[in-house]
Amino acid sequence: YVGPVMSRYLGRLAAELDAGDVQIMQSNGGTISLEAARRHAVQTVLSGPAGGAVGGFEIARRAGFDHVITFDMGGTSTDVCLCPGVLSRTAEATVGDLPIRLPVIDIHTVGAGGGSIARRDEGGSLRVGPRSAGADPGPIAYGHSGSEVTVTDANLFLGRLSADHFLGGQQRLAVAETRAGVERLAEDLEMSPAAAAAGVLRVANATMERAIRVISLERGHDPRDFTLVCFGGAAAMHAIDLARDLGIPRVLVPHDAGTLSALGMLLA
Repeated sequence: YVGPVMSRYLGRLAAELDAGDVQIMQSNGGTISLEAARRHAVQTVLSGPAGGAVGGFEIARRAGFDHVITFDMGGTSTDVCLCPGVLSRTAEATVGDLPIRLPVIDIHTVGAGGGSIARRDEGGSLRVGPRSAGADPGPIAYGHSGSEVTVTDANLFLGRLSADHFLGGQQRLAVAETRAGVERLAEDLEMSPAAAAAGVLRVANATMERAIRVISLERGHDPRDFTLVCFGGAAAMHAIDLARDLGIPRVLVPHDAGTLSALGMLLA
């Protein structure tokens, strides 16, 4: 399914641009021509996360750190990659339930992002993700008729986001609606609103912490030997908690961290 869809998209792109001037990001961190990408579209399927890993590793290297863990937290998922002096690569990966066998950057993905939805499960426990509010309607805080509490809403409720300075002040977040949503969730969980919001962040952090443990401790690497490079729209709000829990001594937040994946593609 992915190959034909990507091929059609790249075909439309080729019709609009001079194909000879276009390079397409590959899942392995390199680039190929537009025509080659049309013929072998599967090589681009993980290009977005790959761009993040390339950008995070290169920015850290220029800052003097070459043993890093890249931590890319966006709206729907978190991508982590261990770089012990080099970008780690593998010959096998999985997209959804589908295996792909070609060289890719060794990125581990979990369903925890700023838009991950918090809920009470059948056993009465708090769950966060993998279901996401997406871009539309998005978190309650965005004021686009969202009704389910997300990680972003918990951050706003606890004062980790400024309602008046979101997007450089271009958008004011919906504080009253967010508070009402957190209060509904807290009532469902039979706890205080502050405890419910803090619980949402703890559960999301636990999911991301497990992802970092998979690529480090479970592969014989000590996180204390690495720098955590955080980027994506939400990572900087969670990086310190993860670093503290994992014993990572240093967190690097690149300038314009929200667009670092795009920078990685340019660097590639």
